[in-house]
Amino acid sequence: MEAAKAMPKLWELGDELEQVGLAIIENEGELTPELEARLDALAGAWEDKVERVALFVRAQIAMGLAADVECARLERIKKSHERTAATLKAYLQREMERLDRPKVETARVRVRLQANGGTPAIRWPCDPKSLPAELQKVTVAVDAEAVRKAAEDGDLPDGFVFEPRGRHLRID
Repeated sequence: MEAAKAMPKLWELGDELEQVGLAIIENEGELTPELEARLDALAGAWEDKVERVALFVRAQIAMGLAADVECARLERIKKSHERTAATLKAYLQREMERLDRPKVETARVRVRLQANGGTPAIRWPCDPKSLPAELQKVTVAVDAEAVRKAAEDGDLPDGFVFEPRGRHLRID
């Protein structure tokens, strides 16, 4: 007679879920068929499994939000350094132009005023409607707000297609 397999403890279920979750993270969020099979193989009551997966999802969302906060902090630092560099470069350029010193060389740097490359910028300072037709560019796009209003008013022309809304999972 074969011994019945003991039901895993909740903490064991948590450990296996944690390992699967870490493997998904290592796969940059991709749930491979192998990892999905490991999730499916987790023993225990369905509600316990759903609860643990949902709690893991919550934890991942929180970690993502924390990463967003850290990214924003690092982005502010980056922009501060970039603004500082741009401000000091502009200062050097103004001063070199004011002093008529187009070139400064030291043992560690060489700073020069240099003409910008490429073709000169061209603009049309006149009324845009007077621009020759062969030089105009016209872009046509759907005005989503106007379409939404026309649909609400019942005046939407034939040809538009209403797509059904999808569903999403909500974890509270």
